[in-house]
Amino acid sequence: MCIKWFKVIVRRLYYYLFLIIFSRYGKLVAQEPIDSQGWNGMYQGKLLPSDDYWFNITLIPADTTKPTINKKGNFSLLRKQ
Repeated sequence: MCIKWFKVIVRRLYYYLFLIIFSRYGKLVAQEPIDSQGWNGMYQGKLLPSDDYWFNITLIPADTTKPTINKKGNFSLLRKQ
């Protein structure tokens, strides 16, 4: 329920939100727009292994007087064996 409300708030504040995820070697593994369910940890129908991944997020505010926000970072995808 909390995520659903978060998405509603984000859609009102930002005209455009896009998430891009890369493998540690720079291979594009996911592109997710604002209205998606989020990334499920898969690439071409297969679960990706535990590893480090990098992301780029672009937020374009609905209020055009505010600047576009670009964030980059990394995360570790952990899978239980």
